[in-house]
Amino acid sequence: MKSADAWTISKHALRRAVDMAPDPEEIRAGLLHPQRTFPGCTAGRLYYRRGRITLSVDYASRTVVTVLWTPRNPNDRPTRRGIDRCRDVPQQRRKD
Repeated sequence: MKSADAWTISKHALRRAVDMAPDPEEIRAGLLHPQRTFPGCTAGRLYYRRGRITLSVDYASRTVVTVLWTPRNPNDRPTRRGIDRCRDVPQQRRKD
């Protein structure tokens, strides 16, 4: 799905956005005007953070991979189920 100045939103990111139900403008602002950008857990990915939304993006393909809630501590990386996968799990591709 093409949107926000030629970025693609993955099906997974779209499902996450529907489940989380943030204002669509929050996602667009996070993508186009992040307050903070830092390396993601997977090579080639970045986190774009703005307000309560964090986007995991693949910058090379200009794809939003997933949508996450921003952690309470702004210095923490986004987590899934309370685990910072960047620190606690060896880097490997998930098999879906």
